[in-house]
Amino acid sequence: MSTELVTGNHWLEPLMPTFPAEILKLAEEVPFLAGKLTGMIPPETAIRVGGLLRVTNSFYSNLIEGQFTEPMTLAPSSPKRNR
Repeated sequence: MSTELVTGNHWLEPLMPTFPAEILKLAEEVPFLAGKLTGMIPPETAIRVGGLLRVTNSFYSNLIEGQFTEPMTLAPSSPKRNR
């Protein structure tokens, strides 16, 4: 390990990754495909799945932060999305 001090703030700047052209092309198609998928399911299903995913997201976010919370305790306090 180097004992030299880091001078300047250049090392704090974010890096810009490079992606292959194939990946960028696929990424451009994601919004279109998401809209297509939205139109293929009934609105009631989308609402219920969205609610479950919000609870799942909260659970794993808390777990990453070192807080173990049961999903059942998150469900009543999960943010609701207005449509």
